[in-house]
Amino acid sequence: MSETKRSILSFIKTYHETHGNAPSLRRIYESLENVSKRKFYDVFPDGIGDACRQAGIDIPQERIKATTKARRTQKKKPSVSRAASQEHLGIVLTESQIARLQGIAHLERGKNIGLVIDEILDRDTYLRREKGLTLDDTRAVFDYIDRAKERKWEVGWLLNIHTRLLNAGLMGMSSQAVEELASFLDNMKARDWDSGEISDLLSTSFVKDFMPRISYVECVKFVDSLREIWLKGVTVGQYLKEVAEFKQAIHVSQEYRNGRITAEQLMQAVKSN
Repeated sequence: MSETKRSILSFIKTYHETHGNAPSLRRIYESLENVSKRKFYDVFPDGIGDACRQAGIDIPQERIKATTKARRTQKKKPSVSRAASQEHLGIVLTESQIARLQGIAHLERGKNIGLVIDEILDRDTYLRREKGLTLDDTRAVFDYIDRAKERKWEVGWLLNIHTRLLNAGLMGMSSQAVEELASFLDNMKARDWDSGEISDLLSTSFVKDFMPRISYVECVKFVDSLREIWLKGVTVGQYLKEVAEFKQAIHVSQEYRNGRITAEQLMQAVKSN
């Protein structure tokens, strides 16, 4: 047994013991320094399924069938033909599918079509196993990106925005909460609040603590009252400071009435405020 074959089989066994499933071809050649795709297929002409069988582990049967078929087709002819595609398991490639595979192989600088098919299968396995995405899910992601591009949004910028939303905790909100927040912001803009004013308000610690405990309608009324005060020359910070001090005074008075503090302590608290 060659050293290359021994290292591949050893890696497959170890990976299976650790993760409970077979590694993809990409995982193998990226993890082993002296193993490339070409070297892998030199040792295991029938692909990843053959390697896993020799390592004594199982992988999904559809993966074995598809990869084996691709390799057998390639060994018969340099290009895929309809007759060859019918040989294994009744799988038939249309002329259009064959042309697309040949086109991909050409764009990949003449890469072996069997390797192209295996890479496509690897990518599908990764999306399903690691990301939990079905074909419909993947299509929805691409549709979303297409719609963003129609609006002249750069993909990098879009990902940056998503990261900021995630870090801000918005991605963990329920859909109803997101709709209510969007409605709230629309309401504020309709009242001529600019984005800077809205940001200043929402970043105030008092508002962060207070707003989640009131209803949406009450919240809008509360913010409108702050707007009126703001226009009179009092900043939101000053107003909220006064509100906090007033609440503290009420709390201290209640403590005195309940006999928890003395009159002297009450006077000291009043003077400090």
